[in-house]
Amino acid sequence: MDERLETVIEIVSKIFNVDKVELKGKCRERRLVEPRHIAIKLLMDAYGIRQYHIGTLMYGNDGKQHHKTVAHAINNACNMIDQFPEIRDKYHRCYSIIAGSFVASKLNLLYSEKMELTRRLTKVNFDIEKFEGKLNDNPALITS
Repeated sequence: MDERLETVIEIVSKIFNVDKVELKGKCRERRLVEPRHIAIKLLMDAYGIRQYHIGTLMYGNDGKQHHKTVAHAINNACNMIDQFPEIRDKYHRCYSIIAGSFVASKLNLLYSEKMELTRRLTKVNFDIEKFEGKLNDNPALITS
C-alpha cells in the first residue's frame, strides 16, 4: 500500500475513532463515510495527489472508474468542513499531523545528508593531513 495513504488512514482512523479496515472498506454508514471523505480530501490537500490516483489508491486498479466517487467525496468533505466545526477541527488536526510528519521526515533526510557530507569532509581532511605529512617527511617532493 502507498505510504501516503497508509499515513492518512492511520491518522484519520485515530482522530475519528474508527477502525482502519472499515475506513478503507465499502460500508456506507455515516460514521465511516465522513472520515473516509476527509481522508480522500487530505490525500489531495496534504500530498497533492490527483483524483484519478486517489481513486486507484482507495478503490483499486481502475481509478478512472472511481473518479466521480472521489470528486463527490472531496465536494462532500468541503461541505462538511464548512458546516460542522467539529469536523473542521478534526480535519485541521489531521492535516497538522500529516504536515508535521512530512516536515519531520524532511528534517531526518537533511540530517542524514548532513552526516554523510560531514563523513566525506572528515575523510578529505584526513587525506589532506596524510598528504601534508608525506610532504613534511620528504621535502624533496616540494621542490621537484
